[in-house]
Amino acid sequence: MLLGREFTILSQMSLHYRRHEDGCYRCSIKNFKGNFDENSMKYIKRLEEIGIVKIDRELIIVNTLEWIKLFLIKINLLLKSIDNKVECKYKDKNSVDILYNDKLISTFWLNFNIEGIGEMGDETCENVIHFCELYLQQENGLYWFDLLNDISLLEHFYFFIMKKFSSFSYSNIRNFDFLTSIDESYISHIFHIVIPDFLGSRGYILDRSVNNDHLQILKKYHHSDTINVLALKKAEENDMKDIFVIKIDKTISYLSIEDNEIRMYSNNDFDDLQRELLKKMNSFNTIMLINKQQTFTLAEKSMKYVWVFITLINSLLLYGNTKGVEGFKNITSSSILLYIVAGILLILTILTFVFYTLPSIKLSLFNWRIRRKKHK
Repeated sequence: MLLGREFTILSQMSLHYRRHEDGCYRCSIKNFKGNFDENSMKYIKRLEEIGIVKIDRELIIVNTLEWIKLFLIKINLLLKSIDNKVECKYKDKNSVDILYNDKLISTFWLNFNIEGIGEMGDETCENVIHFCELYLQQENGLYWFDLLNDISLLEHFYFFIMKKFSSFSYSNIRNFDFLTSIDESYISHIFHIVIPDFLGSRGYILDRSVNNDHLQILKKYHHSDTINVLALKKAEENDMKDIFVIKIDKTISYLSIEDNEIRMYSNNDFDDLQRELLKKMNSFNTIMLINKQQTFTLAEKSMKYVWVFITLINSLLLYGNTKGVEGFKNITSSSILLYIVAGILLILTILTFVFYTLPSIKLSLFNWRIRRKKHK
């Protein structure tokens, strides 16, 4: 359900004008034109047509209560497609209730002001839907425009209000994002061999069979059916932790699930794993760089010797022509020409081996396994 430019302008107005007690923004048309481009008035006209904006002579009045009503209509339509038992219901000008089977399960604050949610609560609170564009990049809380335009985010929001996820922020996922530049075959090797081997040395138990409930939670969280999962267990403080390493395409991430809720997982073992993989990645990149440089050197030197070869052949043939037909025959049948050709070919073969074959062998034999160290 993509929303148009008029709704972006609506959110941007909260950067310039303060919402009053009656739930309205007010500004003069002259002032509005000073803050927005000349085409923006046509979008204000569209908002007037749907009842969110009223133009009273030279005054623009934005009724945020109508804005909230429109938001609730659209989000409820989208939520019904996921679960028809869920409903967002207007509570007051600053909040909406979330109902499931007509029972209250959550309340979300609505923020229209650049100063933040103020008396509504702690600004780090996740139960906030921001209508002010300033909060577009806010890690905690949601931006209303994105919620209606991004079905994946809406699904994430649904699982959060149903308490399937502990957060709808993707900060719960930690990635080895520095690996994405290498070929996927290397990433698969790291995922299936290197990571289990390293974590196994740190006391993690690899569970080959992933619990179906956990698998469904992970698929919904990542919005993907094609995920590879390593399920691990680790005893921590007399409790077995369920940790999951996930591979989707070229991205490897990890998290934990506790009481069917997604949690960020972090400890020294994974910090060490990241450091060791970074070292391997730096070594691999160094070999790749050397390969590129040496391939260029091979091409450069090959062209040089080919040019020398062509020059010598031309010189000999020219010399033979000056001696007539008999001299030309002597030159072409001479062993000197054979030695020159053989010498050039030998040099090119040596160059190819040194500058191309050896680096390729070194790259193919590159070992991604992390050398085990004594862990205290």
